[in-house]
Amino acid sequence: MFATEKPDIVNHHAAQISVPLSVKEPLLDAEINVKGTIRLLELSKEHGVKKFISLLQGSHLWGGYKGSN
Repeated sequence: MFATEKPDIVNHHAAQISVPLSVKEPLLDAEINVKGTIRLLELSKEHGVKKFISLLQGSHLWGGYKGSN
């Protein structure tokens, strides 16, 4: 997609948002959130993206998790 679309800006909001899953499977959570973001950053650099915007947050911040704290 980067090669064909040649974006100037990447606006990255994708993430694994399940708090229970992140507690149960932290390595999967890191694979999706951390490594996924690093992959996008590398692609952005490789393809000359001028701006990278990242907004990553867990579902607990917007009400998706109803567990006890």
